[in-house]
Amino acid sequence: LQHNMLSVSTFSLFLFVSSSAVAFQRAPFVVTTATRSSQLSVVEKSYGPGASSPLKDLIDNEGAMKEFFQSNEEWWPLFRSVTSHAEAPAMSFLGGTHGESIEMSSSFATPWEELQQQPSDEQDRNVLAGFLDAMQQSLMDIPVNELVEDDDNDLHFLEEGRRMLAITRFHVLRDHSPGSIDDFDSLFKTVWSELALLSQLNEESTGSLIVVPDYDLADLRRFTDMNLLRPLEWLGLENVFEISSLERESPAIRLIHKLKDMPTDAYLEEIEEEAVAEYKAEKAEEEAATKKDNESKE
Repeated sequence: LQHNMLSVSTFSLFLFVSSSAVAFQRAPFVVTTATRSSQLSVVEKSYGPGASSPLKDLIDNEGAMKEFFQSNEEWWPLFRSVTSHAEAPAMSFLGGTHGESIEMSSSFATPWEELQQQPSDEQDRNVLAGFLDAMQQSLMDIPVNELVEDDDNDLHFLEEGRRMLAITRFHVLRDHSPGSIDDFDSLFKTVWSELALLSQLNEESTGSLIVVPDYDLADLRRFTDMNLLRPLEWLGLENVFEISSLERESPAIRLIHKLKDMPTDAYLEEIEEEAVAEYKAEKAEEEAATKKDNESKE
C-alpha cells in the first residue's frame, strides 16, 4: 500500500463486522491481522471487474435497452427519478424529465415501495446471520504475510472490510428461484426499491444487501447483469452505484451508493488531533468548574 493509504493496523481498530451487531444485537467480531490466516488461500474478491461489471456477452446493446424499458414501463417514473442527466441513453425511451421526484411508501399504489431496514422473520434473520458469519470468516481467510509490511492481500482485506461497513440495509428473499415469474418480480422490486431509496437519501458509502439463499450464483449474476448493471449504465449511474453478486454461504446482491475513497493516514491523524483537542477543552472546562465550585464553598 502507498504510504498515505489507511494502514491495516489502524483499520483493524475500527473494523468491526458491525452489520451482525447492529442487525441482531450480537457481539461484534473484530477482524485484525492477528486473526487472519497465515496459510496460502484464495478468497474471491467481491468487488472489481469480476464481480461488479457487466458480463462480456455479445449482445445488441440498443435492442437490450429497448426490451428492458418496454418490459418495465410501470417503473419509468422511478427510472427517471434516479437518472443522472438528461443525456443518459435511457432518456430516449423514458421521456419526461430526469431526476423527477417520486414517493417512497409502503402502499400498493406503485410497483416500488419503501422496505423495512432489516428482516423481522426469524428464519430470514438466521439466513442473514449465516451470510454475515461467512463474510467475517472470508476476511479471516485472507492470508497475511508477516515478512512484508503491506501487500496485495492487505489491500484486499481493507477493500472487503470497508464495503462490509457500508451496508446499512438487509433483506432476505427465501424460496426464490430463477424459473418463477413471481420470484423474479419480487427480486426486481426489492433491488430497484432499494436503489431508489439509497438515491433519495443520497448519503455516501451506504448500501443494501439482498440475500437470495435458493438462487444459484450463476443465475444471480445473470439477473444482476441484465437487470441492474446494464440498466444503470443506460441511466448514467455506473459510477454512482457499485453492484456486486457474491456468495458467502448464500448468494447475494450488494448495492453500494457512492463508495468513498479509502481514508488516508493524514485524514485519520487530523481526526485524532481534533478528538484530542476536544477532549482537552472539555477537561479544562470541568477543571475550571470544579475550581470555581471549591472557591465558592470556601
